[in-house]
Order: sequence, then structure tokens, then C-alpha cells
Amino acid sequence: MPFSIVIPALNEENYLPVLLGSIADAGIEGLDVIVVDGKSDDRTQEIVRAFAEEHASRFSTRVFECEKRNVATQRNLGASHAAHETVVFLDADTQIPSRTAIMNLVEAFHAEECAAASCRFRPIKQHPLARLYYWALYRFHTFQERRRPYAMGAFIITKKTVFDLVGGFDETIRVNEDAHFVEQASKHGPFRIFSQHINVSTRRFDKDGYFKMGLRYVRLWADRTLRGELRDDRIEYKFGHYDS
Repeated sequence: MPFSIVIPALNEENYLPVLLGSIADAGIEGLDVIVVDGKSDDRTQEIVRAFAEEHASRFSTRVFECEKRNVATQRNLGASHAAHETVVFLDADTQIPSRTAIMNLVEAFHAEECAAASCRFRPIKQHPLARLYYWALYRFHTFQERRRPYAMGAFIITKKTVFDLVGGFDETIRVNEDAHFVEQASKHGPFRIFSQHINVSTRRFDKDGYFKMGLRYVRLWADRTLRGELRDDRIEYKFGHYDS
């Protein structure tokens, strides 16, 4: 079954080629790849256009420029242009391990008739602390799966019909808009965390430190649980400064 891939990007000239290369290596005919750029200051759009030209005979690749630098807004814009009912959201610093990995995820999503789903993550850089962090994250996600669904925007798969029913990603939420989306989607069908994995970068941890980032994520989760969605600046969380 064909599907669309939506990738929000901002100054991703270093990481986006890795993801696009892994999509090409997967060798899936008929893909619909959409990159939504938040007015990058680097070669992000140029890289996407070169990739689109190189692989035009195999699948469609389009780039759209978003007026607002907001990941939820960018995902929503991308989904509005998706050619297929099944939509996979990927972050620009991820990597598809293989054709088998992504196809197994898409097939499991349809087999279980999910409204939305996510998966396990493994670090591209095999640092012991990174492996431990993503192992713990997977356990947390599976624990929450049927309680209060929680997912990362690094990989979310859904249907356009479900996306439209929930109104897409809430653009007023600063952090955890991805968790909010899957929680709303789960009201329209099953939500699952699949054991198959995709690869993710460790750039936040590399730049800010594992201990500091770990505490920040715990604080964000606790604040959301106790006080609701984060729509203001009560907790500092930076975007767009992890370009290397």
C-alpha cells in the first residue's frame, strides 16, 4: 500500500541527506515524500530539490516552504498535501534502517487497524547512555500505550481521515504536540507502539548532555501531567539549534 512521508525541517543540511538517503535505499516504489521547510538559512531546500530530481523516476519528492517556524504547523501543511491515505511523519534527524523495517511498520499499522502508531527508537550513534535512554523510553511508551498514549514526532503513522478528525497537530502547543496528537487520535481507533525500530540522532544529548536532557524530559512530562499542555514559556525548550 502506498504511503506519504512528511518531514518538517529547519536548517537540516547535515542530517536530512542521511534520512533521504535511507528512504532511497529502502527502494519503495510510489512513495510520496514531502519536506516542509521553515525558511531555513542553509541548503536544506536545495538538497531536497536535488534529491527529487535524482529519484524522480522512482517516487515523488516535493518541498514546501512554511511561513511559520513551528513543527506542528509544518506537519499540518505537509499532511494537507499528502497524496495517500496513510501518512508517516518523520523528523529530519532520523534514519530508516531498511526496507523491511519501514514496510513491517506500515503493514502492522494496517493489520491492527490503528488510528495512529509509533515505534521503538534506536540511536544512530551507539553511545551506552543513548542505548539506555531509548530502551527506557520504549518501556515508558509501551507502559503508556493503553493508558494515556504518548509518542515522539520522530515517527508517527496515521491516516488522513483520522488526522482530519482530530484537526491535525495543535499548533498552540510548544512541546509534546506529538503526544497530544496520538492521544486525540486514539479516540478514533487503536494506538500502538510497535517493537520494530527506526534510528534517531543523539544530537540533543550530545550538545546539552544526557543528564540535563533527561531531567528536562522528565520535567516536561510531569508538568504536562499535572498542569496540562505547555502553551507558554514556563519551561525553556529550544528548537533549531541542533544543526551539527
